[in-house]
Amino acid sequence: MEKPTQPTKEDLDYIETTRKEAIKLIKDYKKLYNGKVHYYELGSSCVQAATKTVDTIIDSTNYLEGKFVMPDEIHVERLTEWFMQNRDYQCDPTTLTMYFAKYSMKKVNELYKNIQQGNYGISSYISRNSLTRKQFEEGCRKRYKEGVKQIRR
Repeated sequence: MEKPTQPTKEDLDYIETTRKEAIKLIKDYKKLYNGKVHYYELGSSCVQAATKTVDTIIDSTNYLEGKFVMPDEIHVERLTEWFMQNRDYQCDPTTLTMYFAKYSMKKVNELYKNIQQGNYGISSYISRNSLTRKQFEEGCRKRYKEGVKQIRR
């Protein structure tokens, strides 16, 4: 079985957007997502690959020499476009975008909860790279000062 294509730094630059735009897209698409119906429409293997893709983007610093994207900076429409071009799944792009929004919202809420508690939840990969760790902690402190709140369901 062939190993799936990993996002490059250029891909992450394309997928990354402003927090304001990312949160807007997450809210817009998440409200359209209907759990079981859309899950079965996508299929479990596609959902697993999509989940792994988001996790890889958030924690990509290990293989991209420090480049990563915070979960509240992921442009879910561009992520869907990248996924459809680089993964071998036949699924509806709109439904996939809704799933990416749902899962991204979960990751954003986990991040914001940790920030509100003063626990930045640094992954083992980020913690190994001192420059990346600094960037991550600065991003968390900035969000703390701005008083980020979890996305309402």
